[in-house]
Amino acid sequence: MQSTPEDAFKRDIDSKSSHERLKAVRKFSAFATAEHHQLLAEVKGGERVAFVRRAITQLQERISGEDNVVAAVASDWTVRPTRAVAEYSRAVELVSEALLHEILPRIGAIKLEARRSFDNYEGSRLQAKVNNLVWLMDGIEELRKAALTDQYQEFSLHEFVSSCVLAAEKPENVSIDVEENFKGLLTWTDPKLLSIAICNGLKNAVEASERNDGGRIVVSAGETEVDFWLSIIDDGMGFTGEAENAFKIGRTTKDDHRGFGLAITKQAMTTLGGSVSLAPNEPTGAIFELRWFKMAED
Repeated sequence: MQSTPEDAFKRDIDSKSSHERLKAVRKFSAFATAEHHQLLAEVKGGERVAFVRRAITQLQERISGEDNVVAAVASDWTVRPTRAVAEYSRAVELVSEALLHEILPRIGAIKLEARRSFDNYEGSRLQAKVNNLVWLMDGIEELRKAALTDQYQEFSLHEFVSSCVLAAEKPENVSIDVEENFKGLLTWTDPKLLSIAICNGLKNAVEASERNDGGRIVVSAGETEVDFWLSIIDDGMGFTGEAENAFKIGRTTKDDHRGFGLAITKQAMTTLGGSVSLAPNEPTGAIFELRWFKMAED
């Protein structure tokens, strides 16, 4: 009798090798559904290796359907996204593209008619509301871009991060330091999507530091046997509430923000088959961490 994906998963997840257990989770992600929550919970309960537990958690999040943006792992032994993640990203692309196609021309028509109908349109509250709507559409366009990937390359992570830091806008009382510990480290991923995630992380850290009358931001990165990681650590205002809520579209504590930045970051990392997390820094500030799987051998 031919074994089912569940049978193969149960067999492979009992391996003494943590790498084989990770491989089992990634393969099973192509078949897992909400019905497998209990099985995954039991497996995670007995798992003691952090990166395998993280992969199981990501798979649980994907099949739960509770997140606005799904975190998932690759289904085979590559860095490419799972079929489910690819389908989700394609759905994000199609829906956002349809919204933009239908709404943007109408916004343009409203702006034109408002200028014709109101002598004092420029600088008015109506203009501000229309501009906010355009700003929201810009956020949807950025979300669409974060769902697309076809530019996998190998590049120096330190040089790439340094270029992102150089392009970041910051006041004089905020400094950004890139640690030397990952010089020479090469990564294989989509630089466009990684740039979206890093730039959003730096922007948030700068704004948090600025609101706290300045501060120092440290960017560090490295690798484990199975993935790459990058941390942006600030000593700014920090955040309140559940960290996961910050990644939902429209969630923001800032009056002049549309609440898309972290949601876009999560979509970018989802498309890469990676993850993003936010945690408190002690005594103040936040730790923003990106992780993405490296290509591995069979």
